[in-house]
Amino acid sequence: NFPCKRQMGMKSKPSPYLTATLKGEQKRTQHVDSTSDATWKEELSWDDVGLQRGDFIIIEVYSKGWSKIGRDKKVGSVAYCLDPCLEASQRLQLPLVAPPNASYEEAGSVKLTVTFIEHDSPFPPAPQESEEVRTDD
Repeated sequence: NFPCKRQMGMKSKPSPYLTATLKGEQKRTQHVDSTSDATWKEELSWDDVGLQRGDFIIIEVYSKGWSKIGRDKKVGSVAYCLDPCLEASQRLQLPLVAPPNASYEEAGSVKLTVTFIEHDSPFPPAPQESEEVRTDD
């Protein structure tokens, strides 16, 4: 849920998309045309990032093609410490912080579910040596 187009200085409704950055690796959703209440039914996942206590995910929401020269406008962002997600899945509603010098104070919020799945080694187990020894006499 984002600020209305008038508050954002836009003539039409935004076409928002979301980026999520974890340990320097950024993922992005598709944009949703002409809405200030976007729903993304996408899963963003990271493999082998070595998640540790104290790590943050940074969520940023943009409006696609906001200006005449095709630049996307940042609607808002939030950084969230993932410590609670290491123990159990979390359903979150996080308030977005408006960018500096924005014409609006409240940038809306994002709802998301964060799940940490610890994978076993990506390599198959080493084959065990056979205990049976055969000799041909």
